[in-house]
Amino acid sequence: MNMETLFTPTQDQVKQYQRLRAVSRELNQKILKTVPKRAFEEIGTAIGILRDGILVLDSESMTSVMSDCLLYDWYQGDKNIMQRYFESHPPQPGSDEDLLLHAYLEAEYTVLRVMSAVPDAGVHCDDLLIGGEIFVMDISMSNSGFVNYAAATRVVPMGDYWVTGGALLPIDREVPLEEAFKKIGGDNLDRPEGPSGISIPIIRACLAAGAADHVRYEEKFVYPGKPQRRGHLPPKLPRRR
Repeated sequence: MNMETLFTPTQDQVKQYQRLRAVSRELNQKILKTVPKRAFEEIGTAIGILRDGILVLDSESMTSVMSDCLLYDWYQGDKNIMQRYFESHPPQPGSDEDLLLHAYLEAEYTVLRVMSAVPDAGVHCDDLLIGGEIFVMDISMSNSGFVNYAAATRVVPMGDYWVTGGALLPIDREVPLEEAFKKIGGDNLDRPEGPSGISIPIIRACLAAGAADHVRYEEKFVYPGKPQRRGHLPPKLPRRR
């Protein structure tokens, strides 16, 4: 996208975003109900928040991060929870759920830097991980006043614009992303069951650096028994189409 021809959303697109955001909250809750218990344990271990059998979700953003990882980064065979839900619960063609589920299948995890804002709509971002510039529809971000603010998040394509699919984890000098990036890519595309994906090392690095500490305490989930650790191999970095 050329900086001289930056995308500006229409009012109809902003209204569509607000409608779909509400639908997505209900849809995500339905999908989360299909997640098996061991996925919570394995994802919690992978991102470093499962301690002595206790899944510690000590902020609102941590809960959102966990939910996002469960939906996209835990695999059975070669498919994640989102892909399996799409196959087992085909949406009605043309419905909002149909639009959202197809978009979810194209979601990508990346690191964004806010370049400029369109008030009450969203922000123009530089994609630091995959490359290029995208418009992220997010009303709260557009009115936050942050410029050159960088954050790791999952983004979902919605045609001319993108939306965030999980919590924004702020990036600063304390986040050791260089080490996280070393774990991304590689020629081995095998995907064992359990946690996998380019988001896992990035999220773990952000959380270890306290990226979610500014949000208040939320809750804890407790699981009986000793959790099992499962290895994972991150796939190659996806390229935006």
